[in-house]
Amino acid sequence: MEASLVGTVDAPQQVKLAFEIEGRLTELNVVSGSTVSKGTVLARLDSRALQLKVERAKAERRLAELEYERLSSMHAKSMISQADRDEAQIRYQLADIEVRERERELNDATLLAPWNATVIERLADPHHYIEAGQPVITIAPSGVREVVTFIPEKQIAARDFSHWQQAEVAFSHDPQQRWPLTLREYTSKASAVSRAFELRYDLTVLPPWPLLPGMSAQVYFPAPRAAVNFVEVPSDALLSGIDDRFWVWRIRANRVEQVWVKSHGIKGNLVAVTGELAPGDVLVASGGRGLQTGEQVVALPARKQP
Repeated sequence: MEASLVGTVDAPQQVKLAFEIEGRLTELNVVSGSTVSKGTVLARLDSRALQLKVERAKAERRLAELEYERLSSMHAKSMISQADRDEAQIRYQLADIEVRERERELNDATLLAPWNATVIERLADPHHYIEAGQPVITIAPSGVREVVTFIPEKQIAARDFSHWQQAEVAFSHDPQQRWPLTLREYTSKASAVSRAFELRYDLTVLPPWPLLPGMSAQVYFPAPRAAVNFVEVPSDALLSGIDDRFWVWRIRANRVEQVWVKSHGIKGNLVAVTGELAPGDVLVASGGRGLQTGEQVVALPARKQP
């Protein structure tokens, strides 16, 4: 009988996004559960003051550029020293660096999606003042989901661990449809509270409907394989045909019947087989190559071991 446990959909690699500068949040363009493409504007800070700083830095750079051009012309006519020209050049280069720094601050006022993603949670609201580094939104990569379940210690100890590596999952949207799971990781220590082990499975194929973190799931595990009962027969009793299939002759009512078997290895003079045999069956131990089905034989009593 297969086992089942309650699970929860989760999104691996969740990332909290934050601005690198402080400011008042003016836009938050997404809602939890929505999907966004790489480069989508997620949020913006009030950038009016930053824009003015960029324009001022550009104006100062232009003045420094004109001054550098003027002094370069004068230096070409030997009207000023090389040092004066070099000083003007450095002032121009510093003004250019200031422009790039102010433009970087302006760009930092816009938060973009780093990759195709699902919005997990909004952590701020518009018009609130945001500190640098304060998370405002949590996202996870699109198309990647995992299912988390907890196995009680009594159950995990009752079966070989390989049993838990194969699993399927069903969701309430379509409980009859199952999706394959691949075990990704598990805790090697049980929870002190629940006495259960956490197992995380990758959902290798996503359903066609939106699958959001926090949704419930039912995780199914295959029934344990039934134990194989081997029967040991004398190696001389095992016969084979041109198709490499094996059989033995079983004696019932002093007549032989052919029983097909499968070999599972040799131990000394005995071969472990499976098939429609049972302990206690009387077999032809040797000389069975010339027998025919239904042929009459006399079973000799078993010799006692010395």
